[in-house]
Amino acid sequence: MTNRFGEVGLRHRPSRVIPAAIVAGLMVLVGAAAVIAAIGRLASGRTDSATTAVLRWLAAMHWNDPAVLVLAGLLAVAGVVLIIAAVAPGRYNGSELAVQPPAGSDTVKVGILDVVLPKRSLERLVSNQVGTVDGVDQVQVRARPRRLRVEVATATRYTDDVKRQVCEVVDQTLHQRSGLQDPPKFRVIVRQQS
Repeated sequence: MTNRFGEVGLRHRPSRVIPAAIVAGLMVLVGAAAVIAAIGRLASGRTDSATTAVLRWLAAMHWNDPAVLVLAGLLAVAGVVLIIAAVAPGRYNGSELAVQPPAGSDTVKVGILDVVLPKRSLERLVSNQVGTVDGVDQVQVRARPRRLRVEVATATRYTDDVKRQVCEVVDQTLHQRSGLQDPPKFRVIVRQQS
C-alpha cells in the first residue's frame, strides 16, 4: 500500500503461526535429544547405545551418498518454503485509514501516521450500523480487498425500501464514519424471511 504521500506505508500481515510452530517443534526435538544424550553421558560416564548408534551412522556417511544428497535437498526445499512463507504477504485482512496528525503538531516531529483497520473490524462496523435500520432482522457482512458484500434478512415485504435505507447507511458509514482512505465498493442483498 502507498500512503497519500506516495511512500510505501504500513502493510498489515497475518501471523505466521504454522511455519513458526514447525520450526519451534523441530528445534525442541533436537534440543531435547541433545540434553538427554548429555545427561546420559554425565550420569554414566559413557555414551548410551542410541546416541552411539546415531553417531556411528552419521560418521559412516559421506557427502556424496545418495541419502545425504536427498536429505540436503529436502532441507533446502523446506528452508525455501519457510522463507517464502515468512516474506510473502498474506491475503487481504485490513484497510488503510486516512489519519491526520493532531492539530497544532509539527508533521516533522509526529511523522506520517499509518493505521490499518482490520477486515473483521470493518465488517463489524458496517454490520452494527446496518443493524440499526428498521426492518433489518439479520446482517452478514463480508469484506474483500475492493468489495464489501452486505446480506440482509428482513421479515417485511417492502424489501426495496429496506435495501434503499441499508445502501444509504452503508454509504454513509464507509465514506463519512469509518475514515477509510479508499472505501471499497459495496453490494447489498436483501432477502425476505418467511
